[in-house]
Amino acid sequence: MKIIANLIIALMVLTSAMAQELETLNDTYRESVSEAKSMPRISPEDSANSIASLGKDIDLILAQKRVKGAKVGIAVYSVDNQKFIYEKNIDKPLTPASCTKLMTTFTALETLGHDFKIRTSVYCDTDAIVDSVLYGNLFLVGRGDPFLSSNDIDSLARQIKSWGIKEIKGQIYADGTYFDDKTIRKEYSGDKDHVEKLPPITAFCLEGNVATVIVSGQPGPGESALVKTNPPSDGFKIYNSCKVRGKKAAKSKRRSSLYFDGKEFFNSSREIDIDQEPIFPVYLNVGDAPPRRRKKSSSSFSVVSRLQKDGFQAITVKGKVNKSDIRTKRYHILNSELIAAGALKNRLAHHGIPSDSIFGVCDIDTMNANNLMAEISRPISELVAVTNRESDNFVAEYLFKIIGAEHKSYADNAKKTREVQKKLFKEINIHCDKCKLNDGSGLSRKNLLTARSLIEILDYTRSQPYYAILDSSLARAGKTGTLKKRMNSTIAEDNLHAKTGTLRNASALSGYVTTLDNENLIFAILFNGRYVYDYKQAENSIGLLLASFFYFNLEK
Repeated sequence: MKIIANLIIALMVLTSAMAQELETLNDTYRESVSEAKSMPRISPEDSANSIASLGKDIDLILAQKRVKGAKVGIAVYSVDNQKFIYEKNIDKPLTPASCTKLMTTFTALETLGHDFKIRTSVYCDTDAIVDSVLYGNLFLVGRGDPFLSSNDIDSLARQIKSWGIKEIKGQIYADGTYFDDKTIRKEYSGDKDHVEKLPPITAFCLEGNVATVIVSGQPGPGESALVKTNPPSDGFKIYNSCKVRGKKAAKSKRRSSLYFDGKEFFNSSREIDIDQEPIFPVYLNVGDAPPRRRKKSSSSFSVVSRLQKDGFQAITVKGKVNKSDIRTKRYHILNSELIAAGALKNRLAHHGIPSDSIFGVCDIDTMNANNLMAEISRPISELVAVTNRESDNFVAEYLFKIIGAEHKSYADNAKKTREVQKKLFKEINIHCDKCKLNDGSGLSRKNLLTARSLIEILDYTRSQPYYAILDSSLARAGKTGTLKKRMNSTIAEDNLHAKTGTLRNASALSGYVTTLDNENLIFAILFNGRYVYDYKQAENSIGLLLASFFYFNLEK
């Protein structure tokens, strides 16, 4: 009973203390409200003075040496108040560099849908499977997936195997007619130079349309070097006269765990599939970053890649390598359709479905193939994210051509995409009469956009179901993508999110930022001129001004 009494007394004391604390908090709240009511309200005049002060600060930045001589277009738009709070040449058409990607990704999301998927499929012209033997032809159809990998082809092979197929009595074809035959950006953009030399832009893009040739000295002194390609494909013809340095041992007591059977690598010491290794990443084709420097190789061997008359890609390896060497060389894939068909045949064989069939290229429309055997798909959001955040020029051009192809233009994808964009901008009242979009990446120096058109696109996007996809694809100041090293440790960090743009004569930044008053702003900054580095510093300064902006009361 005494314990219970003590508990009751303690509870009463605690309740009294809580009541006192709540009363104190209420008093504080009432004082705060009273103080807030006594403060002068921000009048329209105060608001105008704040905006005018912001404008003066931006003008001071633009008056700096090496910046004041640039052609410039700048717009800052308040989403909450639905008005421009700063304007300078907002209707002046300027080269936007990689801010062109905003138009490309927006058009793709708006016209194709935020749930659109890029499919790679395998069809058959029959459904006749007798005693685990498929009596028919396989047709691999590519639709412009820039991230198609050897693992994806392997997935297709496994799906085919799941039908209970153990042998194929037919041919293996690849159909790449989804894209036109203009595989180089320069060809459809009208540019005089490449600006950046991208791999071929084709309906099949296995491993980024880049073949990695791997040369290894593992067999030992005096033996032929091991040569393998990634992607593994029967579409490559390997001519190997490369030797491993040193004299061949008369007798070896120890056998290397890594060996080659003519087609694949195997490793008896590790329970993993060496056939899938090594996987080497494709270098990003980034427009807003300098190219990577490659280390020089000390090995005295050479690798030459060329396209044979029969369509196969010949890989010729000569010279000598050291026993411990594992060297790589990278080349553009020169016949993507044949390489894709050869890759499917290679993967089918790997999964126990041998075939003596020939493989080649075709147009599936000329064949009676409508039985879907296997398929993989990739959401458009993945392409949008890499295009904007990393400013990947290669992926941007794929999106550009996919738009045209999906609008039923297989003869000239780029021309159709431009028509789609022009019609779209008119329908949703985007002021883009002076715009010119020759490509999807912004590498073309002939591209033209205005600050107003960028603002209007970003504002329109906010009310669309794909807004989260586009917004999350933008680089974030001090955190991700091409803004990772800009405005870090400032008030703009992780607040300002935007698309960057860089060419040797242009710099741009366009996106969203939230002020200290929690006001949502959209901004577009376009510089054209010689001093790109200085323009970027000016962009950073303007970004910081916007992130730290607030409406203030001036003393009367």
